[in-house]
Amino acid sequence: MRLRIYARDVALARSVPTDISMLNHLPARICGFAASRPGHSLVRLCLADGQGLWSEITMRARDALR
Repeated sequence: MRLRIYARDVALARSVPTDISMLNHLPARICGFAASRPGHSLVRLCLADGQGLWSEITMRARDALR
């Protein structure tokens, strides 16, 4: 089965989020960054099973996660 998850639909958190409407949580680590549209950054995520996932966040959010 293939599943497409758009980078703009992936939220990042430093800890397990609670009391939010997002119900699906995948543990991952940041593997790298790539250029995106102005003011945004693509974040490459590595999942525990070896799969990859992208998240698109603002540069402000990227700075806050560091």
